[in-house]
Amino acid sequence: MVVATFKPGTHMPDVFAMVPEEQAQAAALTDAGKIGQIFLATAQGKVFIYGFGESDEDMQATIESLPMSKFWDLEIYPIAQPGTAR
Repeated sequence: MVVATFKPGTHMPDVFAMVPEEQAQAAALTDAGKIGQIFLATAQGKVFIYGFGESDEDMQATIESLPMSKFWDLEIYPIAQPGTAR
């Protein structure tokens, strides 16, 4: 799971202008099996992204390929289904 927090001072009109480009790249990453669902917590300035990668570095590279990633501070949390190892 990736938690992306908008950096302080982010100019949200710049973010909204990138929505079509972001959606296209997110669709490409979904089709490639690199990300799953994306959830927005706009009031808290956060985006939650289910990602699939072999390592934290792999996941970071995937998320950094999203156009809006330049506005985010990233936290990567490896997760596993209940009852399974990472």
